[in-house]
Formats: sequence, C-alpha cells, structure tokens
Amino acid sequence: MEPFFDLYDHEMSVDPQDVRLAKDWGVVRGEFTHEARSKADGKRTHRSGKFLTLVHEQTDGSWKIACDCFNYNAPAPGDS
Repeated sequence: MEPFFDLYDHEMSVDPQDVRLAKDWGVVRGEFTHEARSKADGKRTHRSGKFLTLVHEQTDGSWKIACDCFNYNAPAPGDS
C-alpha cells in the first residue's frame, strides 16, 4: 500500500451496520466510502461499497480481522 500513499491523499469512512458475535468469532457487515486525491494533479475520485468482515478474538482479548471482503457499488471511472 505504500506506493498508493505516496501518490494519493485519502480519506475513508466505515459504517458498520450489523455485528454478530458467537463466542470468540464475529461478523461485521456494513458500508464504506473512500475518497482519494492525486498529489500530482489534485484529481479526486470517490468510491463507495459494502463489506463483510470476519473477526476473531485473540487470547489477550483484542479482536483481529480473520477475513475481509468488499465490493464497490459501481465500476471505477474508466472501467468497462
């Protein structure tokens, strides 16, 4: 991801809409938005989508992502 951060300033918003827990496993479902601005020319892109994330409780009580998937609501500009 470092090359991306070198080329773009970005902002991301995550909106968890449903969380389900079963002992030391959990599922989080929601929506996200992502905005990026090119450091070279200032061009902005806006993407939004949905995500589903599987989390697992660690022995120290923290939660870590075990699996994460997402999809965008629309193709990226220029994609056919």
